[in-house]
Amino acid sequence: MNNLRAPAECRGNFLGCVLEERASWKARWTWPDGKLVHITTMILGGKPAVGIVYRKHGADGRMRLQSEAL
Repeated sequence: MNNLRAPAECRGNFLGCVLEERASWKARWTWPDGKLVHITTMILGGKPAVGIVYRKHGADGRMRLQSEAL
């Protein structure tokens, strides 16, 4: 999945439009073994940011879900 929502006037100012909640981007990738990555734009502390959620195998072989915002 790859989903970009941005009106034409946001093409030169995407981050500004994210702050105004007029634009967003989301993407998701999954693999047959259960791993996944989900990325989305967001507002964090009044600034545009990217949120990342990923699922991977831990040292014990079990799946672990983790998230970060940059």
